[in-house]
Amino acid sequence: MSGGKEVAGTYVTTRDISKNECCWLENDIQSGTTVYRYDGYTYGCVSAAGMACTFQPNETPFFELPRSSLTAKGQG
Repeated sequence: MSGGKEVAGTYVTTRDISKNECCWLENDIQSGTTVYRYDGYTYGCVSAAGMACTFQPNETPFFELPRSSLTAKGQG
């Protein structure tokens, strides 16, 4: 993000997330990857243990990541 301004709902992955763990992912996601909470319609396809995420703020497609693999950006 330009100017160091963070978008609300910005998260960082705290561990690697593989396609073996989350078969719906197109590629493995490395620890330290920035993702954004997706606030659009998910049509009930995201589990209670997951969060709808995107690589760009509120852009589709969204994908589910385990909540346990995310931390809010700027928080330890």
